[in-house]
Amino acid sequence: MASAFDESYQESLNALRTLQSNYDTKMKALVALYQGNLDDAYPKAEELAVYGTKLAELQSRILENNQLIADKISSPVKVIELKDADAIISELDALVLQINRQIQNNNDIVAAKSSKQSECNRMVWEKIAFILKDYVADYIASKKKIEDEEAVLQEKVKDLQTQYRSLTQEINDLNAGIINTADTVRSMNGYLKDSGFEGFSLHEKEGVKGGYEVIRDDGKVAVNLSEGERNFIAFLYFYHVVHGMRSETDSGKNKIVVIDDPVSSMDSSALFIVGSLVREMIGICANVADPVENENPIFAGRYIEQIFILTHNVYFHREITYQQVGYYDCTTFYMIRKTANVSHVHICERPKDKAKTEFENYNPVQSSYAALWEE
Repeated sequence: MASAFDESYQESLNALRTLQSNYDTKMKALVALYQGNLDDAYPKAEELAVYGTKLAELQSRILENNQLIADKISSPVKVIELKDADAIISELDALVLQINRQIQNNNDIVAAKSSKQSECNRMVWEKIAFILKDYVADYIASKKKIEDEEAVLQEKVKDLQTQYRSLTQEINDLNAGIINTADTVRSMNGYLKDSGFEGFSLHEKEGVKGGYEVIRDDGKVAVNLSEGERNFIAFLYFYHVVHGMRSETDSGKNKIVVIDDPVSSMDSSALFIVGSLVREMIGICANVADPVENENPIFAGRYIEQIFILTHNVYFHREITYQQVGYYDCTTFYMIRKTANVSHVHICERPKDKAKTEFENYNPVQSSYAALWEE
């Protein structure tokens, strides 16, 4: 009987030791598996902290159960009850499942990168549109208002352009009646007579609007005119063009006049008349330069903005400049010199008599009387 009891007791102890060994082996394998999940964990998983806590709790529970089994082996009569670890294991499995789902979702996004980028782009713009919807609505309303105002202004512009074209045509029609070729012919013939040119006169050219012909006393077209006669007629035509209009579309246009030595081969009478007409144009230009001080009723109008006169004729220069010496605010004298076949333009300046630090423009051409006194 004692022998049978000893054998049964020994078998029970062996069974406890086997249980302890199996439990320890399986629990270590299970903990190693759970621990291995942390070695290459998904970094975006929020459950990792809870997972670590639960794993530590499981390790503590296994250690506690191992100690209970060891106590049972050392004292077989002692009754023990192992602590439940299944609930912790279930919780760890649930956390692993959640993390795996997140990993799978991330993998799905990576696999569908192009479509997810488009979806992300759409969602971002939807968010922006939602945030800015009030601003967009205000902008659209403001844009619509501006476009409506622009349309109204465009219609007004079209109406004004139509009126402008109509008024321009009306002005041209009226100017067509103002341009009087006959008056110009009479004026030029008067200057020809006053200057002593005889044997020919100007006539309107038949069939050519604004055209002229030089006719001899016998009614034939004049040919073989002298250089002085041609130059004088050309200057008279030029003067009337400056004074008036070449066509009805010239109305209202101011002019910049350039005169280059117009008295070549002219006698003193023609030179005097040309000088008189040039002084008239200078007076009109002076009205523009200083209309309050210089306006002269003899030289009516302000249609010449600038006038440039070039000459190497001393008598003509003296004829057109003797009245201009004092008008330094609107008249400037220059001298052209040629050195090594290259022309240079120099302004004529000299120190003022009463203020040597200031300079004044001066007329470089003097009369014989003035030159004698300067010597």
